[in-house]
Amino acid sequence: MRRISLWTVRAVTIILAAGLVLSRDAVAFDFKTISTAGLGDGGARFVHVSPFNVNTAMETTVFEFVTNVADSWRCGITQNNTGQDLTVRLVNLLGFPVASCVTPVNGTCATPFVGLVGGFAFTCTVSGGTGSPVALGSHITFFVQR
Repeated sequence: MRRISLWTVRAVTIILAAGLVLSRDAVAFDFKTISTAGLGDGGARFVHVSPFNVNTAMETTVFEFVTNVADSWRCGITQNNTGQDLTVRLVNLLGFPVASCVTPVNGTCATPFVGLVGGFAFTCTVSGGTGSPVALGSHITFFVQR
């Protein structure tokens, strides 16, 4: 009969346990980075996203962008077929929302323009509500505009 060392059993157990833990999807949001390099006055960048549900709500999508200059900025949604109303928030450097808008069901919206300093990373979030899952295969088009 072959003997296996206790160290080998422990190592295999740890590796298998780590594989199980790491294979689980523990993230309840989606994170996107948007490049604003070279974005001129009035210009915008668009990102297409297919949101997923976490339980009975859409996962929150976080969009990060670095302001290339001090100017007025806004964010919003130009296309939405999620079957839900969505909330868009522009968040300052301290993590507080400074502007927001809510789309109608399958609608669009844009936050008001807000003056932001240049050279810093700001975020906009898009979220749904509890008990408001998005339709399977749904799609939104998000934008950030200078």
